[in-house]
Amino acid sequence: MKRVLAALLLLVTLAWAGDLWFTPAVPGVSLAWAVRQQGLMLSGLMAVALMSLSMVLATRPAWLERPLGGLDRIYRLHKWSRILAVALAATHWLIELSDDWIKAWVGREGRVPKASFDGFLESLRKLAEDMGEWGLYLLLAMLLLTLYKRLPYRPWRHLHRAMPVIYLMLALHAALLAPPAYWQRPVGALLGLLLAAGTVGAVLSLAGRIGARRRVAGHIEAVAAGASGVTSVGCRFGAGWPGHRAGQFAFITFDAAEGQHPFTIASADQGDGRLTFQIKALGDYTRGLVPQLRAGQAVQIEGPYGRFDLQRRDTGARQIWVAGGIGVTPFLAWL
Repeated sequence: MKRVLAALLLLVTLAWAGDLWFTPAVPGVSLAWAVRQQGLMLSGLMAVALMSLSMVLATRPAWLERPLGGLDRIYRLHKWSRILAVALAATHWLIELSDDWIKAWVGREGRVPKASFDGFLESLRKLAEDMGEWGLYLLLAMLLLTLYKRLPYRPWRHLHRAMPVIYLMLALHAALLAPPAYWQRPVGALLGLLLAAGTVGAVLSLAGRIGARRRVAGHIEAVAAGASGVTSVGCRFGAGWPGHRAGQFAFITFDAAEGQHPFTIASADQGDGRLTFQIKALGDYTRGLVPQLRAGQAVQIEGPYGRFDLQRRDTGARQIWVAGGIGVTPFLAWL
C-alpha cells in the first residue's frame, strides 16, 4: 500500500518538477509569491491524484486484485488514499489563504500574474473556486464522520454515496483552475488522465454500475441455526456465477433497501452454483438479519473477490492453520 501511494506521489512530483524546470521565470516575481504559487500547484496535483486513485479503487477493479493482493487490500488503499487526499486538499486551502500573510510580509509587489479570461470562461472559473471550497468542507465533514466509530453503518452508507458528487466538484475545480499552459505539457497530460479515470469511477458509482457485470441472482435453499450464534445459510445461484476459489468472499444482497454486505464463502466450489455462508450475529446488521432469512428468499451475489486462497501457498511447506471465531469460514471452504 505504501509503495503505491509513494509511487503515485513521486510521479506527480516529477511531473510538477519537470514543468517547473522548463518553464521560464517570470520577471519581477518575488520568491515568496513564487513559492506560494508552486505550493498551490503541487498540493493541488497531489490531492487530485489521490482522490482520483481513491475513486478508481472504489469501483472494485478485479484486475487489480492480483498486483495489489486482493480487494480487502484495495479497500485499505482506497481508505488511506482518501485520507491523504483530504490532508493535502486542506494544505492546498491553507496555502491559498496565505496571501494575506505574504502581503503583510513582502507587500503586493512581485505577485504571480493571473491568467486573464473573459466572459463565460471567467464565470466558470469563479464557479470552480466555489466548488473547490465547498468540496473541501464536505470532504472534511465526511472524513470526521468516517473516523467516528459510533456512527451506525446504515446512515454512513447513505452519506458515503455523496463522495462521487464531491469528487466531481473537485475535478471541476482542478480542470478549470489549472494553469492553461499545463494542458500543453506532460503535467497536463497526467492531470487529464487522472481526472478522466476518477470521473469514470464517479459516474459508474452514481449510476449504480459498480460490480454490475459480476452480479448474479439466486435464492436461499436452507437456513440452519448453529452454535454460538452462527447461522448457516445455503444459497443457489444461476448459470452466471463463475465459481470461486476457497477462501474468497462475495457481496450479498438479502434486502435491496439495505444493500450489499461482504461475507466469506464457507464452502468449496462444486460447479453447481451452491454456496454456503456462515453468518454470526455480531453487529446491528447481522443481529437483525438472521431472523429474517428463510428458504426460497431471493438473494443477489456479486463476486467472487479476494486472494486468501491456497493457490498462493508454498507447495513444499508444511502448514499450521489458525483461525478464531467467525474467521474460521475460509478454513471451512479449504477443508
